[in-house]
Amino acid sequence: MSDDVDIERVTLAPPSPAPADAERGERQQMVDVEVALRNHSGARTYHVISSLRTLDYDATTRTLLLGLSEPEPSPEMVPIHILPPSQMAIPPQETAVVTVTVPMVIKRARPSGTLGLRVETLDISGLQHVHCRVSYGETPHYPDPSASARERMRQLRSWGRVTEKILDAQIPLPSSNRG
Repeated sequence: MSDDVDIERVTLAPPSPAPADAERGERQQMVDVEVALRNHSGARTYHVISSLRTLDYDATTRTLLLGLSEPEPSPEMVPIHILPPSQMAIPPQETAVVTVTVPMVIKRARPSGTLGLRVETLDISGLQHVHCRVSYGETPHYPDPSASARERMRQLRSWGRVTEKILDAQIPLPSSNRG
C-alpha cells in the first residue's frame, strides 16, 4: 500500500561500553541499532513509536527481535504501571531514523517453576538477522491517564498499524579489533 510506513534498513554500530553500573560496578557492552523508516504517503504525516517496547533474541535462528510496538502481555504478568512510548513524526515522502541501544548480553527473567524467577542470559554477538516491528498511526498515541495499566496496554496495542520486516545484519567489530 502506498500510504504505509516501511522499514528500509537496519544498521548496527560496533559495541561500546555503557557507563558503569554504580551499584554492581558492571560495565555492559552496548550496540546502537538504527532503524530507517520510510513514509511512502504523498500527503500524510505518520507517527511511529520510537522507543523499545520489546527486546528478545532467538539463538537458534540468530535473530534479534526489536519491538517498537506494544507486545501482547504474558498471562502471568500483572501490569502495575506502563510508561507511554516515545513517538516521532515522519513527514510525507521522508525517511527518519530511530536509534535504540541494546545490550550485547540480554538478561531475560523466566519463571523458575518455584517461587521467584531465574535469569537467562542471551549473548547477541553472533546475530545474523534483525526482526523489527514498528507501530505507526496518522495521529500520535495519547494514553488515557485514568485507565488502568492493562487497559492502557490494550489501547496502545490497538493503536494504528504495525509494519515488520526481517533484515540481515551483523554486529561489526570495534575499529580497534579490525585487521
